[in-house]
Amino acid sequence: MAGRLARLALPGAAWAVAAALVLRLAAVAAIEVRLEGEERDQVVAGDAGGYLDLAGDIASGRDYAVDSGVHPRRAMRVPLFPLLLAGPVWLGQNVDWISERSLSALCRCVVALCGTLAVWATGRLGRAIGGPRVGAAAAWLAALNPLAIAFSTMLLSESLFAALLTLSLAGVAECVRRPVGDAPLPTRCGPAIWAGLATAGACLTRPVWLPFLPCVVLLAVGLAWKAGDLKRAAWTGAFVAAFLVGFAPWPLRNQRVLGAPVMTTTWGGPTLYDSLGPQATGASDMRFRDPPRRVPGWDVLYGEDIGDDRGAIPPELRPAYRVEFNDLHSGDWPGDGPTVQQITALQDWPWVDWRTDDPEVRKAVFGDELASNRLYGRAAWQTAGEDPLRVARLAVVKQGRFWRPWPVGGLPGGAVGVALKIGFAAFFLPLIGLALWGGVRQWRDGGEQGAWEVNRLWALALTWGPVLGLAAVCLVFVGSVRYRLPGEFPLCVAAAVGGLDLWRRRRPGERTARTGG
Repeated sequence: MAGRLARLALPGAAWAVAAALVLRLAAVAAIEVRLEGEERDQVVAGDAGGYLDLAGDIASGRDYAVDSGVHPRRAMRVPLFPLLLAGPVWLGQNVDWISERSLSALCRCVVALCGTLAVWATGRLGRAIGGPRVGAAAAWLAALNPLAIAFSTMLLSESLFAALLTLSLAGVAECVRRPVGDAPLPTRCGPAIWAGLATAGACLTRPVWLPFLPCVVLLAVGLAWKAGDLKRAAWTGAFVAAFLVGFAPWPLRNQRVLGAPVMTTTWGGPTLYDSLGPQATGASDMRFRDPPRRVPGWDVLYGEDIGDDRGAIPPELRPAYRVEFNDLHSGDWPGDGPTVQQITALQDWPWVDWRTDDPEVRKAVFGDELASNRLYGRAAWQTAGEDPLRVARLAVVKQGRFWRPWPVGGLPGGAVGVALKIGFAAFFLPLIGLALWGGVRQWRDGGEQGAWEVNRLWALALTWGPVLGLAAVCLVFVGSVRYRLPGEFPLCVAAAVGGLDLWRRRRPGERTARTGG
C-alpha cells in the first residue's frame, strides 16, 4: 500500500503547478466578484478592451485590424494573445447561455492557465539548470509570486508572454546541457525545436523578445568555437528553423495586407513617442493622440458651430476624417485634397509644417499606417535629441517604475491596498536578494564541476538575462512592473539556487543543489 501511494505522489514541481492553478483560479473568482460589485469590466482600463476586440475579429472571421476611428490599423498588435482569446470569445458569440460576465470570467481563466504554464516552465528551466531540487524550489517561488497571481486575473498578454519566454529558456537550457554524442536525432533536436517555436510564440505575443534569437545563436557558436567543437552549437540550426516556421506567417501576412513585410507591428513609433515625446513622464499616457473636442477655426471658416461630436478630430495622427459636407479643396494635395479637419489637424503636429511637401506626411494623412509609424518615431527621436538630459532623467524614472515592488494601478484603496503593497514587497525584495546570491554562487561554482549543470555564462544569461534585458528596454520605453513580470520567472531559478545554498550552509550535511535530493 505504501508503495502504491509513493508512486501516486507528485514530484515537488508538480505540486507547485497544482497550487499555482488553484491560487490563480481563486484569484479570478475574487476579481470577478469585485468587478461585478463595482459594475466594471476591467481591473485596469487600457489594452484589455483592444485585445478583446481583436479576438472578436478573429472569432467572427472579420479583418484583423484595430479600429482607430479613422483608418484601420492592420498591424498594430501582434496576433497570438488575441488568437488565444478568440476561442472563449467565439463560445460567447455562439453559445446562448454564456453571458457577457461569464465570458469575461472564461477569458480570465484562460489567462490563469497561461500563468500556470509559466510556473511549469519555470520548474523545467530550474531542473535543466540545477537539478530536481532547484526545479521544485523555483516552481514554488513562481507559484506563490503575488504579482504573477494578480496578473493572471487580467486580460493582458503578460502571463502568456511569461510562459512562452520561460519555455524558450528551458528548451535552450536543455540543449546546452545535453552531450553531443550519438543520441537519436529527435533526442538532440527535440528541445531545440520546441524552444524555437516557443521563441516565435513569445515574439508574436510581445516583440520585445525578438533579440533573444540572435543572442542565443551568437552565444552558442561563440562558446562552441572557444571549446574547439562547433558540434556543440549544431542544435541552433533546428532552433532557428523552428523559429522561422512559427514566426514567418506574420510578416508574410503583413506583406499581403500592407504591401510591406512588417516584422512586428506599426505601433513602435507611437509607443516611442509616448516614451520620449515632450509630454512623456515615464508612464504610458496616450492622450496625446486624443482629439480636441472642437475643430478650431470652424466658425471662422463657415460661420457656424457644428458641435462637439461632428467637430471632433479623431486620434489617428489627426488624419483624414471626412464629413459629408464642407470639404475644403486644395490644389497642393492629391485628389480632392484634405478636409478642413485634416488641415486643422496638421496644425496640431508640432514637428511638421502643415503645408509641407513631405510625402510621409501626405501618406499618413491619407491613412498609411507605415508612414504614421515612421512620423511618430522621427518625432520621438527629434525630441530626444533636443534635450538629452531630460531623456536621462526619464530613464531614471522609468527604472524606478520598472523595479517598484508593487503595481501602480488596479489596487484597492485603504488598508487593503496597503496590505497588498506590503505583500508584494515582502515577496519581491527577498526574491531579488536570493537571486543576487544565486548569481554569485552560479558564477563562482560555474563549469563542469560546479553546482550548475551548464556553463556559468549560460546559467547567468538564462536566469538574469531576461529581466536585465527587459529593464534595458525600459531605459527608452515606458517603465512598469507589468513589463518586469515575465523576467521574474527565470529569476526564480537563480533565487532557488541562492536559497538552497543558504540552506545547505545552515545544514552542512545537505547535498548541493546539483546533486538533486
